[in-house]
Amino acid sequence: MVGKTENKTVFPGKIWEPAAPESQQVNPDGLTDAMNHLKSLAGADGISQTMVICHGRMIWRGELADSSHNIFSCTKSILSMTTGLLVDDGKISLETRLCDFVPALTPFYPDTTVRHCLSLTNGYDAVDAADPFMPASPLFAPGTAFHYANAGFDMLALALTKAAGEPLDTFFKRRIADPIGIDSRWMWGD
Repeated sequence: MVGKTENKTVFPGKIWEPAAPESQQVNPDGLTDAMNHLKSLAGADGISQTMVICHGRMIWRGELADSSHNIFSCTKSILSMTTGLLVDDGKISLETRLCDFVPALTPFYPDTTVRHCLSLTNGYDAVDAADPFMPASPLFAPGTAFHYANAGFDMLALALTKAAGEPLDTFFKRRIADPIGIDSRWMWGD
């Protein structure tokens, strides 16, 4: 077809390749209108940290798009990815009991599984919120209710660390971050 460019999706190298919106068949005025509308709905940071990627090319970039942030509960998704890799590696299954790797859980959580933690149905409670690794009596029997909380994921991270045989940040870097090019600004907490 004469006059039409091919939109081949690309994966970025060290940087997202910038491209004019129209080169990706995106109406630049429509993109501007959409970004202005998003800005009117956004909070204090507005859209300054936003990037718009189309077919693997950056067609819009806020002036603070390279800012680093704490990702808070997005970490649950990262932990789920590392869990999937450990399942693929045959080191655990979704039915693996956490107490198989963290014996201190046995008195209160003998039947709590990886699946319970990933689905936030583990009922896990800690003696002290500041130390999620000191188990207390369960909030409920595993698999019987949903409770959105971090402590169960912290305990899952400890069990996965033991299953992996290496720190999760090392495992994540080797198996996920390095292969897809997540740079060294990625930092893990304790």
